[in-house]
Amino acid sequence: MEHRAFVYEQIPVERLSATDLREEAQQIPAPQAFLVTLLKSDGYLQTNTDRPEVLYSSHGHRMGIAWGTDATWADVDDVESGIDMFLNDEERWLNQN
Repeated sequence: MEHRAFVYEQIPVERLSATDLREEAQQIPAPQAFLVTLLKSDGYLQTNTDRPEVLYSSHGHRMGIAWGTDATWADVDDVESGIDMFLNDEERWLNQN
């Protein structure tokens, strides 16, 4: 499988459209929300696709990602490495649940 490249931007938690992420944000201290954009192999932004949404808690290094379905959660080192793990190393992501 080809490595999926991405960029991400922090957004207000209120902008999350995933209900389970919004609900979880109320339960964790200082939640941070992010929106992920996948890049095409030529480096351009991939448009006309659903964008993964991320909720991250630096307290406990826990991250949830929703991408058109309910969120899946894992323990991560930081936001960027967590997104990369979710997109490019499914086995490791599942082991970190």
